Amino acid sequence: LNYLDWEISHNSTSLTSRVLQLFPLCFDISFQEFFTTLVLGGTVIIPPEYIKSDMHEFVKFVNEKNINKLYLPYILLVELAEYCHHNNTYLKSVNQIISSGEKLLVTSKIKNLFINI
Repeated sequence: LNYLDWEISHNSTSLTSRVLQLFPLCFDISFQEFFTTLVLGGTVIIPPEYIKSDMHEFVKFVNEKNINKLYLPYILLVELAEYCHHNNTYLKSVNQIISSGEKLLVTSKIKNLFINI
């Protein structure tokens, strides 16, 4: 409950937020994806499994569903940044990405991804 209280006072999730649920429920970050979003009145979007292994489908799904907040493991953030850079495509509705799991090394492609969201 303390965590949720903190999130309520520090989080930009709102009634119009659409958060993609990627992490398995056995990971602690899934708590943030689900409960923080719901407590703050946002919508959790549960994707089909196939988008997790196909970056083209991932970007397409995020754009079609107007997802605006992503929780991503660092390795997926790197893959997303590289895909967007090489295909000259970007996330149209995303305005917040939270990365976890590993030390964040900001590459030029990751920087470019954030410039374009």
